[in-house]
Amino acid sequence: MKMPEKDPINWQAFFALLTPEMRAGIFAFFFAGLRILYEAKEGKTLRKLLESLMCGALTYAAASGLSYFELPSGVSICVGGMISLMGVDYVRDKAKKIFEKRIESDDITKH
Repeated sequence: MKMPEKDPINWQAFFALLTPEMRAGIFAFFFAGLRILYEAKEGKTLRKLLESLMCGALTYAAASGLSYFELPSGVSICVGGMISLMGVDYVRDKAKKIFEKRIESDDITKH
């Protein structure tokens, strides 16, 4: 008896439905989970899961904006790898510094 869920053609059809941004988010989720397990700094399972989910969501958001910079969608996996490797806290801190510098340089009080 053939098991349809084990048929590689079904898996290929499933992956064909995913956009590059979705694939990058899924990749980031799993890669972040592996990084967290490797570092063994986080003890709580819920925090491990949340960090992985945030890396996946952040990657999806960043990959969705690649067209703005005229970059191909294939770069999204690279973006996911970088975000997952650095972690959400690192990416947030760097983004915050960039935005703060930008706000300081664009003095809003000027007319």
